[in-house]
Amino acid sequence: MLKEILELEFIMLLLILVGALLRYRGKITDAGRECLTDVVIEAIIPCSIVLSFVGQGSLDKLLGSLPIIGLSILSMAAQVALGKICFRHMEPEVKKLANYAMVNSNCMFIGFPVILSLLGEEGAMLQSLYMIFTRSFIWSYGLSILTGKGSNHKETVMRTLKHPCMIAALIGIILMLTEAELPDIISRTMGYFSSCLMAMSMLLIGSVLYGMDVKSIFRKDVWWYNLIRLVAAPAAALGICLLLRVDYLMTGVVVIMAGMPSASMTAVLAPRYHCDVGYGSLVVATSTVASIVTIPLWYMAVRMIFGM
Repeated sequence: MLKEILELEFIMLLLILVGALLRYRGKITDAGRECLTDVVIEAIIPCSIVLSFVGQGSLDKLLGSLPIIGLSILSMAAQVALGKICFRHMEPEVKKLANYAMVNSNCMFIGFPVILSLLGEEGAMLQSLYMIFTRSFIWSYGLSILTGKGSNHKETVMRTLKHPCMIAALIGIILMLTEAELPDIISRTMGYFSSCLMAMSMLLIGSVLYGMDVKSIFRKDVWWYNLIRLVAAPAAALGICLLLRVDYLMTGVVVIMAGMPSASMTAVLAPRYHCDVGYGSLVVATSTVASIVTIPLWYMAVRMIFGM
């Protein structure tokens, strides 16, 4: 298993480097990156989500998976608490960005392909259910951290329901409940999209990381954030799961999701809300690179605890 994890880690790194190289050569432009991002969010990830539900069982299996939503709530609450406690002494324009980056992690571009690779389709199905609450939380509480204002709850609910990944999860739940099978031609078409997930996601991450200011990498507040995001948050999630005696698969999903790096939106929103732009870019870049090491370590820790 260690060999497989190291191979996955190396593959992710190579794909990220290819993305950075393509960005350097001008093959991936700003407009092109936005287009590729839309393709991943609107087509590739939704296809992967639907396929993760197919063949997973029936109503009993779905009901047995619902605790993952409660675990996502507890995990997000722990991340909020960690941010409030650990970032309270930061400068205001840095503190609110660090707190936002704590709740908005890269669960889609990195999280979904990693879960699919490490925990299989059943793990991916659980991750889709996990995201139901977290997406709403990010668009409501997360955004209020930056704006200082409460969110419009109706608008938040509508944005959640209209999101392609949420629609895909709903379709997947229906297929799971009815135990229906997709027509072969549809299943194969979606399979071709799904097979692009890891490559496309890592290429996009690489294109985002290119241009990082190397001289600023060693800012203490950046690595303090990374310590809390990549070590303390998954440790808290693991503690919650062990306390509640959650099974291996759910624990793996919750811990790995809690240990995801900051989402690229942290860097995108920093200038709009008058935050430290350099800090936003740095936490995205450094946490993404560091997570290539920490995610496999947390996965191995969970396997060791459960005797796998």
